[in-house]
Amino acid sequence: MALISDIIYHLEITDNKEHLDLCQNDCIKASRYLIENLDVNHRIPGNVYYQFLGILQWHRDHGVITDKQHYWLMMNLWRYIDQRTYTMMEML
Repeated sequence: MALISDIIYHLEITDNKEHLDLCQNDCIKASRYLIENLDVNHRIPGNVYYQFLGILQWHRDHGVITDKQHYWLMMNLWRYIDQRTYTMMEML
C-alpha cells in the first residue's frame, strides 16, 4: 500500500483518467482521506459523496470491493481529489 501523499500525487499528475493505475487498497485509503478532509465549500455532488460513503461502508463490512466499485472510486477520486482541505502533512 502506497503512502497517501504518493496516491494523491499520482491522481494530481495523471492528465488522462485512462492512465490511472491504483490498486483497490489505495483507492480505499485515498477515498477515506478525501471524505475525512473535504473542504467546507467542496463541490462534490451529494449523490457522489454518498456513493463514496456507501463503498467505504461496503469495504468495512466485507473487506473487499467489487471491480465496478474500484473503477468508480478511481474515476471519482481523479475527478474530485482537489476538493480536499490540504493537511499540514501535505504542506511539509
